[in-house]
Amino acid sequence: MLKLYEIAEAYNQIVGLMDEDGGWEQALNDIEDMLDNKVESIAMLIKSLEAEGKAYQEEAMRLSDKVKVAGNKVKSLKDYLLAQMALAQKDKVKGKLLSILRRQSPPACEILNEEEIPQDYKKLIPEQWLVDKRLIIDAWKEDMIIPGAKVSQGEYIQIK
Repeated sequence: MLKLYEIAEAYNQIVGLMDEDGGWEQALNDIEDMLDNKVESIAMLIKSLEAEGKAYQEEAMRLSDKVKVAGNKVKSLKDYLLAQMALAQKDKVKGKLLSILRRQSPPACEILNEEEIPQDYKKLIPEQWLVDKRLIIDAWKEDMIIPGAKVSQGEYIQIK
């Protein structure tokens, strides 16, 4: 079977021979039929690939939802484990396969009112003063309270 570009070339050659007498009409009809069949086959392949792509996309969305559900379950179980270990005042559980530790997360700084924060806790970034949260956290570690900022420190579960 001829390739599509070969059919197009043959079609153009026959159209070029139309001035001559002979069986060009039948050859032209045959090539037109081949061209139509080939074009239709390629169009069906395109439709098939589009449907396949849509199915893959739907499957990816379904799997993405499953990833979110699994992540939510992990977070819920870690929160439960953290609460139960805190209630039992246990910081470490060593099992046969895993060690579970209750850890403090690094301090996080939330800016409540940037205008109240003293200039000592800001740094100049080209033409703009930005609050330096690291300096505020360091001051908090030294039991200093910086107006306009709140430093908090949570706990998390580490499984080794």
